[in-house]
Amino acid sequence: MEEIEKLDRKRKNIIKLSIIIIIAFLICACYGYNITENSYKPPHDNEYLFVEIWHNVHGKIITGNSSAIPKHCVDSPMYSYNLANKTLKDRLSHTLYYINYTKAIIGSGGTVTGDIGSGSASDLKPYFQFPIIVNSSLSINETEKFSYSIIIESYEKLVINQTIVLYEGQNYSFESNYTKQILDKNGEPATIFYHETERISNIGIWSKSKIIYQL
Repeated sequence: MEEIEKLDRKRKNIIKLSIIIIIAFLICACYGYNITENSYKPPHDNEYLFVEIWHNVHGKIITGNSSAIPKHCVDSPMYSYNLANKTLKDRLSHTLYYINYTKAIIGSGGTVTGDIGSGSASDLKPYFQFPIIVNSSLSINETEKFSYSIIIESYEKLVINQTIVLYEGQNYSFESNYTKQILDKNGEPATIFYHETERISNIGIWSKSKIIYQL
C-alpha cells in the first residue's frame, strides 16, 4: 500500500513538472514572437525603387509653311522630383494607396519640343512585387517602331533587353532620327524631321516618407 502511494505521489509530481515546463515554453514562445513582430523589418520596408522612363520628341520643319504646321500643346505633368533631397511630389496621389506594399514607383512621360509643339505630360505608377516587366517603343521611321523591354529584378538592378544593366544613379537612352511627310492645316504637303529620345533612369532607392501628395 505504501509503495502504491509513493508511485502515485511520483506520478503527480511528474505531471506538475510537465505542466510547469509547458507553461514556461509557451511564455517564451509568445515573448519571442512579440520581439520578432515588433523589431524585425524587411530590408527596404520603408523605401521604394524610383525609376523613370522619359520620351522626348523634337520636330523641325524641312519643307512647308511653318505657320500652318499643326502644333501639339501638352500640359499635364502629374509629378515632379528633387534629386538633391530625394523628394517625390505626386499630384494625383496614385502612390498613396497601398504605399506600405509598394516596392517600386515608375514615373513615365514625355515632352514635345521644336516646330511641332511644346509641353510635357507625365504620370506615376506603383508596383507591389518583383520582377517588374515594362515594354516600350519609339518610332524609327514613318511606319516602324523599335520595341524593347525593361526587367526590374530587385531594388538593386534594372535590365534592358536582357543585356544593359542599370544600377542606382545610372541611365540609358535610345535615339532615332527620321523624316515624315504630313499635310498642314491648309492641306498642303510638308516635311518634318523628327528626333526621338527615350531615356530610362534607375534613379535610386528613396524613402517613402519623402513622398509629398500635392494637388
